[in-house]
Amino acid sequence: MNTDTDTGQAAIGKTCPYCQTPIKPGVPVHVCGACAIAHHEACWNENGGCTTFGCSSAPAPRAPAERDATNGGAAGPGPRARRAARPAVWIGTSLAATTVILIVFVLAMNRPASQPVTLAPPEPVPAPAVPQPAVQPSPFAPERRPAERAENFQDDADTVMRAFDAMQNSVDTGGDLGDFVARYDRARQALSAFDAAQTGPKARRLSNALHNAAAAYAEGLTNWQREARAEGANDFAAAQNYGDAMRRAFRQAEGFLDDARVLLENE
Repeated sequence: MNTDTDTGQAAIGKTCPYCQTPIKPGVPVHVCGACAIAHHEACWNENGGCTTFGCSSAPAPRAPAERDATNGGAAGPGPRARRAARPAVWIGTSLAATTVILIVFVLAMNRPASQPVTLAPPEPVPAPAVPQPAVQPSPFAPERRPAERAENFQDDADTVMRAFDAMQNSVDTGGDLGDFVARYDRARQALSAFDAAQTGPKARRLSNALHNAAAAYAEGLTNWQREARAEGANDFAAAQNYGDAMRRAFRQAEGFLDDARVLLENE
């Protein structure tokens, strides 16, 4: 094995095949006599010869204790050993961090699931009451004796039916809210006058049908007023809902009004 030591300029800048770092000026260099590859002298000594695979100056495999004895016993690790130790620090740190993450994950998976929270439904907001107009004494109901009531039933029935038909006509023709309210008040007054003037069985059946119609018209009026307020507040979704409820109520009222007409025609 060639063990010539070369500190000349020819090896400067070349990479030591043992520690894989450049050879700097002033550092002892050993050039292999067999393959002419330059090594740091410390690397040559640590390896016990050339590091080139197949080179005749390459050392035979030796046990670690035997290599340490060659390098001076407890003189400490060589350049390559110190370089190899650095990745180990990073590997150890990465393993520790991975272990912590796994522990946190396992604890999170084993944590009991929280119980669902059941929220109480919100309290319904009562709809504003629609003030009902006071029923004033009506000229439609003059004081009559029983015989006169029976004789004038058809006239009284026609009067109250005209008032309800006028209210329905406001709905059919798309009248405004104020016009409908005025016709609704007149129809309620006419119905009160009819009830005061007529008390027979036929009158009670007609009165029941008209009271059902009046209640449905009142519901339609309430939703009409709510629709107007919602539109004023630019709450168009609520306005749509109130409008649908209004139309359903008016259709129901018209059905009760048809029942009243059929009752009058059949009796």
